[in-house]
Amino acid sequence: MINKILGYVLLIIGLIVIFGVSWQSYNIFNGKIPAPEIFSAQGGKVQLEDKLAVKNPNSLDLQAQLDITIQKQLKDMIPADILPKILNLISFSMFAGILILVGSSLAGIGTKLLKI
Repeated sequence: MINKILGYVLLIIGLIVIFGVSWQSYNIFNGKIPAPEIFSAQGGKVQLEDKLAVKNPNSLDLQAQLDITIQKQLKDMIPADILPKILNLISFSMFAGILILVGSSLAGIGTKLLKI
């Protein structure tokens, strides 16, 4: 009798975890709620304007000028906040996948206990 009760409890907990994470993922990927912010774009910003403000181009060596030009072109092509958003979505997806695996394991243990 205790096996059946514990089996139902584990099955229900597993299904709640699976559906809860699925609902959270659905809301995040539809833009209803923001993804948890693990990575941010605030640290390590390069002050490109300061480097470009140099009046004498001979004062910088060729490699530094090339680096500044490439950074400016990349800044124009790719927004600065896109990389942290992608990393936040990837990290949330990995965490959601782990929770879904945990929920399915709990539900599997619950169904095995129901068969006993």
